[in-house]
Amino acid sequence: MKAKRIVIKIGTNVLHRSNGKLDYELIRDLANQITIIRKKGHEVLVVSSGSIGAGRELCSIDESINTLVSHQILASVGQARLIQIYADAFRKNKIIVSQILLTRGDFGLRKSYLNIRNTLENLLKYKIVPIINENDVVATEELDLNFGDNDLLAVYLATLIGADQLFFLTVAPGLLKEESGRKGKCSVVVEKVNELTEEILKHCLPITSAGGKGGMESKVRSAGMAMSFGIDTYIIDGKFPENVCDILEGHKRGTHFV
Repeated sequence: MKAKRIVIKIGTNVLHRSNGKLDYELIRDLANQITIIRKKGHEVLVVSSGSIGAGRELCSIDESINTLVSHQILASVGQARLIQIYADAFRKNKIIVSQILLTRGDFGLRKSYLNIRNTLENLLKYKIVPIINENDVVATEELDLNFGDNDLLAVYLATLIGADQLFFLTVAPGLLKEESGRKGKCSVVVEKVNELTEEILKHCLPITSAGGKGGMESKVRSAGMAMSFGIDTYIIDGKFPENVCDILEGHKRGTHFV
């Protein structure tokens, strides 16, 4: 199997249980699957949401008073907690992780753009797994530095480092569309997308999932962008991290943006 460079984006709702608490078991499963992928010779970068949710586990803040300030506090506290959990999970597999926090503005200057690329290349060279998140503490709408969600950040990074494949791990089995059958309408997974069209976008629900900033439309548009850069992209059920390994072995899972 040809060695590949892979970016895995993990959504907020994948990392949390239905009660809003972090799913530590799933994070351990993710670390185990990434370990398996690396043993096959592939390079892996992780883009992980979830810092604000992790902060809520440690802090009790009235978010209704000032949403921006409260989210910055939660992100600041939660990011430290989240990277600690990842570090503990990967340490059991004798893998070192690093933390990188970025804003959209970091990609706007040639010097910082090259610095990001060089840092990532060197981390991969030394077999370290970069765990990347948007820097929510400084990336505010007022400063016009934010990506809005990590879906777009994942595409920027995948393009920056010349990734072969990009995986969006979400709580859906893939992009769904409604079909009529004997028992009425039912939802089925769109297995392959060769071109991002208005028809494809119509299949996206116009709402975000609880706790997340993106939603299916964000992922589909981001996947379409990555596809245009020559990066095979997948939207899959992140509650089953083994789906990534299955796809690498040639099995069909989720939606493949060719």
